[in-house]
Amino acid sequence: DAQVMSVAAQAKGVWPDFAIGINLLTCSPRVAAIHAQECGLDMIWADDMGVSSRGMNAMGEWLSDFARTNAAIRLFASVAFKYQAEEPDPERAALNAVRAGFIPTTSGRATGSAPDVEKVRRMAVASGDTLAIASGMTPDNVAQYAPYLRHILVATGVALDAYRIDPPRLRQLIWIARSAGARLDGQS
Repeated sequence: DAQVMSVAAQAKGVWPDFAIGINLLTCSPRVAAIHAQECGLDMIWADDMGVSSRGMNAMGEWLSDFARTNAAIRLFASVAFKYQAEEPDPERAALNAVRAGFIPTTSGRATGSAPDVEKVRRMAVASGDTLAIASGMTPDNVAQYAPYLRHILVATGVALDAYRIDPPRLRQLIWIARSAGARLDGQS
């Protein structure tokens, strides 16, 4: 995570107009939010930002306050997400995330696994069409999800290997997503 934070800060310095975000795996979302603020980053994403269909915990409340006072930093909050407890009401979780000032972000059951299209559709409707997806998107399947998405967080689906993105495959995914109706914001 220390390397990710350093690289993100350096990248923002070199490309100030390009949206740069972080997903820290060993630090809390609070640490990520503070770092994003200090470095002028544009977004953070975490597997658990303290929001679900049941409401928010203390971390969620802190992050919601942070979102209100730092509107330039987008917070991608995983809901109905892999590795979380089974979510009984994905639509309510998405709505609660939006109400907290977050971008609801969902996934399939595992890394590289696409979620159920109907779940994505329902969550998009509930969230006012602000939904993000962070699992399983590839050029082969993105068209069926695209009409419901505002953001796509992708790595595995366009990767050459564990460390490198395949630029032609990424361009293909973006083109297909936009052609199929995704309303992607900026560089999302």
